[in-house]
Amino acid sequence: RSPVAAVQGYAELLAEGTLGPVEQRAADAALRMQQAAEQLLRIIEGIEEVAADRSASINPIETVPARELLDEAAAAIRTETDARNITLHVAGSDILLATRRDDALRTLLLGLGAAVKVSPGTTLTLSATGGDVPALLVRGSRLDAQRDEPDRARDAADDRLTGAGLRIALARRTARLVEGIVSLESDREGTSLRLSLPRLVLIDDAEDIP
Repeated sequence: RSPVAAVQGYAELLAEGTLGPVEQRAADAALRMQQAAEQLLRIIEGIEEVAADRSASINPIETVPARELLDEAAAAIRTETDARNITLHVAGSDILLATRRDDALRTLLLGLGAAVKVSPGTTLTLSATGGDVPALLVRGSRLDAQRDEPDRARDAADDRLTGAGLRIALARRTARLVEGIVSLESDREGTSLRLSLPRLVLIDDAEDIP
């Protein structure tokens, strides 16, 4: 964690011009470095949670616009999508979520990272759906519900394995912190990754906790 945090910090200083004036292209590159380092930190945190078998979260439940999570995830992974020639589209959404923001975002990034890993040259769409159980969706990927399903991949010893299953497995473990479920759904247009997020109960006053 410490070396990655150092990369993130120095990239931020470069992007802001704190270490001296930089051209706009260099500042943009430093910003991408910062975002990539942040994404890597979230993956490391997911691995730490698996290692510790953490089943509870210290993050508070708050009201979060779904569009805010989608935009932040898209920005954090932009370096990787550019490198893989992926067009990333964020669909409009006015859905509000009652959830643990940081845990939900980390889960979304892990799932999105799995989709990006196997989908070069495609267009991915991030969106949200409402209803009794709101969900964040990653559509249009080349994920395979057979090949990249963690449990099946582990048993199959398939030479087509891409490594995306590891990120999906981490996403599912992280999703437990928000009582969420990560699933893969295939149709003619490709495979969608769905992060279902139940409406957690907001408690405004600690005295209300029984």
